[in-house]
Amino acid sequence: MERIAGHLGEGSALERIVRFSASHVGDVTEEPGFGELERELMLIESNPDAWVRECAHGLSELIGMARHEQNPIVFV
Repeated sequence: MERIAGHLGEGSALERIVRFSASHVGDVTEEPGFGELERELMLIESNPDAWVRECAHGLSELIGMARHEQNPIVFV
């Protein structure tokens, strides 16, 4: 996650929501936080690092599914 957050700067939504929450079992991310995450993911989708692009794509898919199912993302 540091490789991704490094492209957005300190205090990004990815850093605050995903990196922080992923280290805390039971934390939940839901709307309206999805929009902020998606805006940042769009900024790194064209990154030259294939791993960063793959992570951005995976997180975008996860957000899309959570929205489709009308469920939050829960870190376990």
